[in-house]
This record gives sequence, structure tokens and C-alpha cells, in this order.
Amino acid sequence: MKESALQRAVQRLVKERGGYALKIHGSEFQPASVDLLICYRGLFLGLETKVPGKKPTPLQTHILDLINKAGGVAFWADNIFDVKKQLDEIDSWFDDSET
Repeated sequence: MKESALQRAVQRLVKERGGYALKIHGSEFQPASVDLLICYRGLFLGLETKVPGKKPTPLQTHILDLINKAGGVAFWADNIFDVKKQLDEIDSWFDDSET
């Protein structure tokens, strides 16, 4: 799966679950960022997508670490199943029985 196809699939998944996902387009003025900025269950998420077999660059890993250290949730994925797993984990942090 191409990165762009994975990004679109993630955007659909997040929207279906009531969240918002914004694709970030890099430029010469913003060379280092994550691919998607996501608001999910009131949390800030940063997601770097990769084609299978590829890993984030050291700079991308650094950006993911900065987001995590700032209290957000940042991760990378090369398939939709890992994204679903992360969203399911976030869902488990909330006890819906009290609402």
C-alpha cells in the first residue's frame, strides 16, 4: 500500500470513529513534521505513515518523541491494523459506562 493510500484510509477510520485527521504537506518552510495531525477523543495525535518495510528517519523519530514528551500521542505505522490497534488502546483509556 502506498503512503498516500494509507493516509486516506487512516483519515476515513478516524472520521468514522468521530475524530479529525489533517494531512500535513511538507514544504521548504516546514521540512520536518508528521504526515497526519489527529484529534481523537480530545487527544492530540501525530502519525507518521510509511510503506511496509520502511521506518521513520531519525528526524521523524525525533518529532514523534517531541510530541510524546509534550503529552500527545505520536507513533508511526505502515498498515491500517496498527492504527486501529492504537485507536483501540486510546478507547480503552476512557470508561464510557460513566457517560
